Amino acid sequence: MIRIPSFAKKLKVSGENTDTKDLEFNISTEKIENEFEFEATPFLKKRPYGTLSLSDETEVLNMENKDALEIMFIRHAETDYNDWKGRDPSDGELTAYGEKQCDILGEKLKDVEIDGFISSSLLRAFKTASGVCRAKENVPVIEISPEIIECGCTPGYYGCSQEYLSRYYDKTKMCDKLFGGDKYDFGCESIDDNNARAQKFVDYIISRFDFGDRVAVFSHHGMLEYLIPTALGIKTRDFFFCFG
Repeated sequence: MIRIPSFAKKLKVSGENTDTKDLEFNISTEKIENEFEFEATPFLKKRPYGTLSLSDETEVLNMENKDALEIMFIRHAETDYNDWKGRDPSDGELTAYGEKQCDILGEKLKDVEIDGFISSSLLRAFKTASGVCRAKENVPVIEISPEIIECGCTPGYYGCSQEYLSRYYDKTKMCDKLFGGDKYDFGCESIDDNNARAQKFVDYIISRFDFGDRVAVFSHHGMLEYLIPTALGIKTRDFFFCFG
């Protein structure tokens, strides 16, 4: 089971393969304060595929399913991509409204049991994760995974260091390096590179967590278009977020 909070207003699944045609999204609704996120539970069912339009209504269900590992894929809050303040130009800062979105999402998820929090090492994703974690009574650790930074980042840039991100939330640690070696060395531009990153990360989640666990993953629009279909077992280029 995969629950997908995001700031997109639509999900589109296209393609000709059988697996894609069997994909459907089950939407639960409850009015929320702002139009910034939705939640969907995808599941396989023999129905035609198509485009699913979503409203500004959602509900966070605190379900316990011991037969599934649940991954909550969360896209970062609203970002000013011109505000990078000495970081790489691909590493934008949240807007004031984005900061408010983090608080709202934290409030929505504060009573939802989550067993792990893993964030991209780009500041906008990490600050979104920290907004959720600050609302938790137990002050959980955010694990940092450079492997899920946005597609198309500057070659050789793997996000902010743990020391830098700890300025914003101090309970952090680095995830294991998924490609091995002492240094990060992976691509973010080609389809093959992004497929490899997504597969390594999904395999890592499956190996680390058990059925009945729930994991929150904070990443980016482009990378989520690889992570979500990889977790579902469908072709990555058959799954897209659509805006408008």
